[in-house]
Amino acid sequence: MSRRSLTSAQIRALAVEARKAWDALPPDKRAEAKDAASAAANDPFGVSDAKAYEYWRRGVQLEVTGCLSMSEMTNGHYDRLMSRWKWIQVPESGAGTAEAYAIRDEADARRLRYIIRQTAARANLAETYAQTICRDKSGGRTIDEANAAQLTQVLSTLLNRIRHSARSKRPRTPHNHDRERAMRDGRARLAAARFRPAPPTTPAPILETADYATEPF
Repeated sequence: MSRRSLTSAQIRALAVEARKAWDALPPDKRAEAKDAASAAANDPFGVSDAKAYEYWRRGVQLEVTGCLSMSEMTNGHYDRLMSRWKWIQVPESGAGTAEAYAIRDEADARRLRYIIRQTAARANLAETYAQTICRDKSGGRTIDEANAAQLTQVLSTLLNRIRHSARSKRPRTPHNHDRERAMRDGRARLAAARFRPAPPTTPAPILETADYATEPF
């Protein structure tokens, strides 16, 4: 499932369909939404229709996607929210039903299976490696049996392991404390060489002199 943010066109499309869904609400449902918005705003005189619509739209959006702002949503959120707006507009159309969600989930799963297999192949990993991750993440299911949510976890784990393996193969570079220790050692050796005392010189020979004390006067 894609993690890319929504485009401006997608955001505009959601806004248009949300407004259509609001207009399609029965009068009693719109009145309930307005009362809820007034209570939330602590307005005893009742909020305007525009504020009631915005309160209702955000509530449905948060319920379906878990996102308060459309800037936080992904393509997967877009599909689900668009389906909900369509369903509110025409409930009998079947959009937004369990069957529609199941079809969309399987489409996401097929895309994820392809991405997982291609990712493993590019990293020179056998498919059995990805299958092992899948069984661990999905309670024993294979890649072909797992659903989209489980396959998303498999792909994330596979990518993390590939990145970790690539980092471990890089040549090790010294850390800051290694460089600092080497610099300290170098400075110490330089100082020792600079201030090393000169080697002792050979003492001057003592000339032999006559022992005048034994000589007679």
